[in-house]
Amino acid sequence: MSLARDVVLFVTLTSNGYEDRFLAGDRFVWSSQNSVGPEGKKGREILNAVDTGTRIHLFVRVKKTDVAFEYCGRVAPIDHHCDHPMSVNFRLLTALSPDAASRLMK
Repeated sequence: MSLARDVVLFVTLTSNGYEDRFLAGDRFVWSSQNSVGPEGKKGREILNAVDTGTRIHLFVRVKKTDVAFEYCGRVAPIDHHCDHPMSVNFRLLTALSPDAASRLMK
């Protein structure tokens, strides 16, 4: 979802077909939908966020049956690989708290 200068990512960690996961308390890997690639509008918006001043907000839940998403803060893209879907490595601007890390890094 995009709002003016903000992009909001809602991620379910155990979704089939996606490899979304925390690598560390301050690192996250996100797989886009198949329709999103680095050359498309949404892909460029995410990959160029630092240069354009776009803020990316990350909300995560562990499984689909969890009602609420947990706000993990703002993230900045580091790099990406593949396309359709693309896989983006993000740095969290504020690392997960120890409690959040224990819930989300499984």
